[in-house]
Amino acid sequence: MSIIARETFLKRQQQQDREELMWAGISRADHAFLTARRPTAVARKYAEALASASEGGRGSARAQLEIFQRLGVRSEFVAAALGAIDTLDTPPSVSAAKAQPAVQKPKPPARVLLFTGHMIDAPDRTSPRFPATAAAETAARQMIRDSIQEERSHEAGVIVGIGGGACGGDILFHELCEELGIESQLFLALPQGAFSATSVQHAGKNWVERYNTLCARVRPRVLGETKDLTVWLRLKPEYGIWQRNSLWMLFNALALDAKSLTLIALWDGGAADGPGGTKDLVTQVRERGHKVDRLPAERLKQLV
Repeated sequence: MSIIARETFLKRQQQQDREELMWAGISRADHAFLTARRPTAVARKYAEALASASEGGRGSARAQLEIFQRLGVRSEFVAAALGAIDTLDTPPSVSAAKAQPAVQKPKPPARVLLFTGHMIDAPDRTSPRFPATAAAETAARQMIRDSIQEERSHEAGVIVGIGGGACGGDILFHELCEELGIESQLFLALPQGAFSATSVQHAGKNWVERYNTLCARVRPRVLGETKDLTVWLRLKPEYGIWQRNSLWMLFNALALDAKSLTLIALWDGGAADGPGGTKDLVTQVRERGHKVDRLPAERLKQLV
């Protein structure tokens, strides 16, 4: 039901995301592999899902099946599915079509810079963290710039930045990545408008403009349509969309399979307002043994 719902949603979009549709189709084939009673039905599902898939998509599907092959589980179905993929991977004859150059799988980045940090204080905030002043923004920008440049000095290879879109630290991080020639990826817990209403608008129209400019330049990836969690997570204690969003960004950073991962945290060292704040992500990264560069955000409190 989940796969069907996802495919239906994607197909109804005015601008269809072909990559997301491809992964949904592969998920449908993977589900058939686990539940179908006839190997031929499984082979057909993979053939349909991967007919126009990228080399990366076919490689991912093959890698999943090869795990079952090594384990000797559902071997008949593995053979049928791999046979279908082999047929798709067979290059066309020269007389049928001009051979196309092979698509090279992109190499993992040398380092991933994952960012977390305080947003601009709301007007009614009683305990300042990031005042809405030019002096505080200048100081935060310089701290983030220095951290990125130091990380870049450790690597000769490609660096990728990952961050959210909140006013304050997040947007500054993406802007500085652009200035310093580093590709960044934008992750939003909610759709663009809803996220702006919760995490950008309170800082004023200038930040909204900068946020919209960022979303136009870096296509956002969105976690969910609303703050409501899926049914199986709603009873989990002290767990909400913001905590899930932090884990989502971290796992996407880890999935890039970079040689190194650094969390840049514009953090005053204090407790978060609730689950899923900067402190939570710092803890998650430290528990996994990765580097954390804490930028002393407590200095911003004085810059009112």
